[in-house]
Amino acid sequence: MSGIRTFFLRAPHWQVFVVLVGLLCAVQIVVVASKASNHGTLGMPLSALLAAEVGSVLTAYWFWCLGYFLHSRAQIGFRLSLGFFAFTLLYPIVYMAFFRMVFERIRPAYIVAMFPLHLLALACLVSNVDFVSKNLLLAEKQRRVTFNEYVWPFFLFLIFPIGIWFLQPRINRLYAGSASQQTTEAQMLSR
Repeated sequence: MSGIRTFFLRAPHWQVFVVLVGLLCAVQIVVVASKASNHGTLGMPLSALLAAEVGSVLTAYWFWCLGYFLHSRAQIGFRLSLGFFAFTLLYPIVYMAFFRMVFERIRPAYIVAMFPLHLLALACLVSNVDFVSKNLLLAEKQRRVTFNEYVWPFFLFLIFPIGIWFLQPRINRLYAGSASQQTTEAQMLSR
């Protein structure tokens, strides 16, 4: 998996865009084709469920790569909780997989009961965006930051396909700086 992580941190914005958005478009094509081949019957085919989960997992893994790397670049006193970040990444994936499998089979009364779980998944997604955008500024500035300072990256992550074009070059610069710093440290230790 470190090859994928390195790709997400080093790749130019257009490559990350093509991989993530291309995959999400492919997922939508599989879902629509699966629905069309079902001829209106209830239930989503397994291929559509798997395609949707692959898209969700890859997008979450992109966020994990960014969040984990940016967290490691921030000063220790300013770091946010990685455990909570991991939970907020996993909950929407697990919940949406469950929801996709049972949504068309449950009674309408249960849908109302699922509404708070849906809201929690949405709150987790917003929390992910907040974590990554705040850590981006913490890594760049190496000091505490306010929401007013990281509102622009926050907004860019929310409009994800467009935001990649502006955010990925910043991440590339941070990654290149950390890679050169690690190389320098390794050379100093080998002497």
